[in-house]
Amino acid sequence: MFISEMLSSLRRTDGSVDPLRLALSLLVALTVFVPAIGIGLQTALAVPYPLLLLTGLVGASYTVVVWYKGELVVGSAVAVVILSMFNAEVPLTRPAALYPGNVVGDVVLVQVPLALLTCLILWKGTSRSMLVAPTLTFGAFTVWSLVSALLGAGPNTAIALSFALYLSFGVATLVTFSWVVRDGQLPFRTLLIIFVGSVMAHVGVAIAQLLNQGTFGLTRLGEGADAIIATATVPLVGEVGFGTFVSGFTGMSFHLANLIVLMVPMFIALAYRTFGFRLSLGVFVLVAFGLVRATTTDAGRGGLMVAVVGFTLFVAWAYFDVIKQHARAPASKHLVKPVFGWVGAILASIPLLVYPSSATSQSSHTKVENPVKGNPSNGGVGGETTRLDVLLEQLSSMSIPFFDLSNLGVRVQQYLVGFDLFFQYPLFGIGGMNYVLMANEYGVPSRPGADLPYPIHNIYITVLVETGFIGFAFYTLTIGLVMLYGLRLLRDPATDRLLVAGVMGGLLGSLGFAFWDIFQLYSVVGFIPFWLLAGGLVGEYLRVQPSSSVSTS
Repeated sequence: MFISEMLSSLRRTDGSVDPLRLALSLLVALTVFVPAIGIGLQTALAVPYPLLLLTGLVGASYTVVVWYKGELVVGSAVAVVILSMFNAEVPLTRPAALYPGNVVGDVVLVQVPLALLTCLILWKGTSRSMLVAPTLTFGAFTVWSLVSALLGAGPNTAIALSFALYLSFGVATLVTFSWVVRDGQLPFRTLLIIFVGSVMAHVGVAIAQLLNQGTFGLTRLGEGADAIIATATVPLVGEVGFGTFVSGFTGMSFHLANLIVLMVPMFIALAYRTFGFRLSLGVFVLVAFGLVRATTTDAGRGGLMVAVVGFTLFVAWAYFDVIKQHARAPASKHLVKPVFGWVGAILASIPLLVYPSSATSQSSHTKVENPVKGNPSNGGVGGETTRLDVLLEQLSSMSIPFFDLSNLGVRVQQYLVGFDLFFQYPLFGIGGMNYVLMANEYGVPSRPGADLPYPIHNIYITVLVETGFIGFAFYTLTIGLVMLYGLRLLRDPATDRLLVAGVMGGLLGSLGFAFWDIFQLYSVVGFIPFWLLAGGLVGEYLRVQPSSSVSTS
């Protein structure tokens, strides 16, 4: 559907640059041309770094085209949307491999057009009009993370400063996409089409990886680890491996799952608005649900459920009066029939989401040590059994049908250590990315084959621990304000409320996913897509209610 709309843009003959045309060209180049030619050069001619060379060639050609057409702003914005989903990184320093995500020592491809877009908007002198509540609070969070880096209790100030610098890319994303949508450079609907089309391209690559039962060796372009985590018995096929290799070019299967969580409600909204309901579109939703299952993330499955339920509630809130007025009107049957089609497609997809695998119903058997041994605040000393010991023992025997709880004990251990650190340093925290440097002191084991332990798999606790209560307040207030703007848009007929509901449903699902994971904060592929959609929502709000752009309301 969205690919066909992009193709229709190729027929334009007025000489202008159409964002959909740019998006389609860049997507085809990066997901078809670069992988195909790169594999050939890599295997036949042994050319060093062929993917980097080809990606650079594509980027240079794209830049020349948008510069020649005089559309650097639109071209940069389109490039940010597409490249935000590619985990094409260049580790500049050794710490880049030690720390999780892209916070320390990495330059990720998307940061290049994002920096250019930010400079262009600053050069146009329009940044002051973007000083609205969400951008101000996100900016305040970034500034506070800098204060936390300097005054926090963590052992490595330089790493914490890197985290503050990394957050500035999130602020830049929120501000720039608020502006391009508000100014009409990249209309709200066009932004969503490009976003959905980009995720669909990665879904196509992930299907090829699933059929191949492994990656294609394109790690420089963003393929993830080639690991099978679980297997499932598929009728007429047999044993099929699920794992981190089902990633597209996002770097890891969990990243792809998060993008699908963001995309599904928008896909349904755009499809309904354009076609009503078609069986082929319903089948794609079925495939998307099945791929989330193949990524082996239970948090992602939960996030997708939250996204769909949230989308449904947002639509009901937006159109309550319309539904009440036309529910029994014969003329409204043509509107209701597609709704039943989409409800049927979602209901048919749920069994795929809970399809059993070899990891299904595993208990939290992973042995975890008492994370605060000998700490009086834990309720016991020495070798005495404490309430924490009892809790961890209970967790070790828990199981839930259709879900894998093998990491639950580790998660709880992370949370307990995190809260203990927060209660010790509630104001400034310990500095960004410093939890992994302090967790070993609590007996938290290092990651397999690494020097440092896993980060806290919960972005909210992570922000609370590493930036203190004030940083946490700024961060959650920013999210709350973005969602508040969305709720206001849902009651405003000047915008397409169905598309707004789709964005809000996706954001809500990703926020639910983030309750059990960390990459939505630490990894560019999880971080930038969320904030560019949030920026689009803020920009649409400012477009239909322009008086809001002159204050912090």
